[in-house]
Amino acid sequence: EEQAGKFAQYVTSTRVRAARNISGFSLPAGSSVEERLEVETVLKQAFSSLPEELQGSYFPLGELTAEQEEELQAGGFLFQKPGPMQLLGAAGAGRSWPDGRGIFHNPSNTVLCWCNEEDQCRIIALENGGDIK
Repeated sequence: EEQAGKFAQYVTSTRVRAARNISGFSLPAGSSVEERLEVETVLKQAFSSLPEELQGSYFPLGELTAEQEEELQAGGFLFQKPGPMQLLGAAGAGRSWPDGRGIFHNPSNTVLCWCNEEDQCRIIALENGGDIK
């Protein structure tokens, strides 16, 4: 109780990230377009089976409108294409951009999942304050 009060006094928001990869598939930097599309299909199925409070929508990067892209970037939710001078870009992570890549989020933007960025699935949980539930 006392510690929660201290957290509330100093912590305005918390972000927890976890990376998950699917057995049998290459990591995005070394995968083919076909593999990335297969991973995307597996993840979309997983997103559709989340509990109701986590339900949301999946947006393939190549189908985002300019308005959606701007909104996601403004919130710090959208990942960028790796440049050729960055480690991921040099490793091939930007090949066939944006095919097989996307973002899932719930309406309140407390749960985000990046598909085929650095990992096959980067899960990000956001919470106002420091009391993570």
